Parts: sequence; C-alpha cells; structure tokens
Amino acid sequence: MSEYRQVHRSFWESGSVEKLDPVEKLLYLYAICGPTSNMEGLYKLTLKRTAFETGIDRDMVVELFGRLETVKLAGWRDEWCCVTQATAHMSTAPQMLKHAKSLYAGVPADVAEWAVEMGYRPPRGITCDTLLHKTRLDIQDETGDDTVFATLRAAVDLAPNGGAGHGE
Repeated sequence: MSEYRQVHRSFWESGSVEKLDPVEKLLYLYAICGPTSNMEGLYKLTLKRTAFETGIDRDMVVELFGRLETVKLAGWRDEWCCVTQATAHMSTAPQMLKHAKSLYAGVPADVAEWAVEMGYRPPRGITCDTLLHKTRLDIQDETGDDTVFATLRAAVDLAPNGGAGHGE
C-alpha cells in the first residue's frame, strides 16, 4: 500500500484537534502518519520508537495516548496503536477492503475489542464483526466467488446508514 499519508488542512481546524495541547497534536499527527502507520489506523507501534521519533519522553507518550483515548481520537495498548477515525474517508474499492480484511486477521481479539470500544470503525463495507473475527465476508475466501462479496457489499451499501450499526 502507499508509502505516504495525506493530512487535509481541515485537520487543524477540527474542534477535537483545536482542543489538544501542542504535544498532544504532535502525538496524534504521529499516530495518523508515522512511519509504521497504515490506512486502516490499527497497527503495531512501540513506545521506544514513538518516544525517539517524536522527542517525547516514553512515560509522557503513555500519558498522552491516555488523553487521546479519553477523547476517542487515538490510543495505544499492548504495542498496538489505534486511530479511531482513520477509515472515515477510506476507499471501499475491493482491493482496499481485501487489504483491510487481511490486516484485521492479524489483530489480537482483545486489541480489536478495545479498538471498537474506543470508537474505531472499519471502512465502509466491512462490519465490526469482521474486525472482531466474527466475519461473514469470509464466504468469498472459502468459495472464491466474487459475486458473493459484491452481493454482501451491495446489501451493506443499501442498508440504512450504509450498514453502520449492523452486526456491531
């Protein structure tokens, strides 16, 4: 996938970001587009690397992630980082959803539950059940039939709120 992240200028004008202290903004921005980040916003991240690359003391990184988690922007747990709104504008192209599904397969169940409780939502077209390893979309993987995936995706797209809340 891509080697870069784009941050829209409106990021700085967001009410939730405006309320953050400068060092909280730095850590949040690092969580969004740091070198180990991904488009899904759920990835492995060590405190040592974060402290080194941001110049923020390791203990302060833990405290700051706690503050970001309180306001449901980002969090850190068991060497996993979660950016709750990362998928809000993510493409629902089949290859993107396939990539997201493969990523979610490697997320430990307790981390997935924590992320969902914190407000994380998978990209449109994938339910929280998929993230929580209760996947219904794996039918495509077992049969190899892309029409099953397209039918399920169409059903989610046609559901009220694009399937938000379904299966969660």
